[in-house]
Amino acid sequence: MNITIIIPTKNRTNFIQRQLQYYSKTNYTGFLFFGDASDDVIYEENVKVINAFNKQLKIKHYHNKEKSSEQVTADLVKLVSTKYTTLLPDDDLIITPGIEECIEFLEKNSDYSAAHGKAYEMNINYGKDDAYGKLTGITPYRMVSTDENSAIDRIKTYFNYVTNINMTIVRTEVAVDAFKSCNGLDYYFSSLVFGELTHGSFILSKGKIKALGGTYLFRQLHNSQYFDAMNIVEWFSKP
Repeated sequence: MNITIIIPTKNRTNFIQRQLQYYSKTNYTGFLFFGDASDDVIYEENVKVINAFNKQLKIKHYHNKEKSSEQVTADLVKLVSTKYTTLLPDDDLIITPGIEECIEFLEKNSDYSAAHGKAYEMNINYGKDDAYGKLTGITPYRMVSTDENSAIDRIKTYFNYVTNINMTIVRTEVAVDAFKSCNGLDYYFSSLVFGELTHGSFILSKGKIKALGGTYLFRQLHNSQYFDAMNIVEWFSKP
C-alpha cells in the first residue's frame, strides 16, 4: 500500500496501542509515522508498545516535546517516501479498505489532490478519554468535497462550511507543501484553527477533493485534547 499515515500523539499510550492493533488486524501494509510529544516516562511506555508491533507493521517513531501537532507533521511529511500520505490524530481510525478505495481513485484522477470516504464521530463512555470503553453513540461527520475547476471557487466552498481536510488521503507532493505553508506559524497559531485553515486552503488550491461511498473514518469525541491544550487568554492576546 503506497501510503504513510502520520500520527501526532501526546501522553496517550492506550490510543497508540488501539491504532496498532487495528492496523495489524486489518493487514495494513503502508507506513505509520508516530510524532510523539509525550513526557519522557510515557514515551518509554510508547516505545515498548510500538516495538511489540514492529514485526507486523512498518513503523517509525519520533520524539519531540516542543512542537505542535501541525509542526510535528510538517517535519515528518518531509521524510515520507510513499506516493500518498495522511494525518491521523492518535484517537481516530482511518479504515484500511477506505484507504485502498481513495488511492485507487486518485491513481485514475490526476485533477484531484485528495480523497476520502464516509466519516463518523464515535462517542465512547459518554465522552471520556477511553480507548477501550463502551460505544455510547455514533453520528455522521461531514468532510470537504468539492469538484469546482477554479481554485478560488473550491476555497469558497470550503469556507462556507469549514470542516476537516487533513485526514483525507493526499498526494505526498501536495501534502509536503501544504504543511510547509503552515510551519512558519508559532506554536499557538499552528494549533487548532490556523494550522488547519492554512493547510486545507493550500490543498484545495492544488486540486479537487473527492468524497467516495465507502466507510473511511471514525473520529472519537472526548473531553480532553492534550496536544492542543493552551491558555485561551494568552492565545487571544498574541499579536
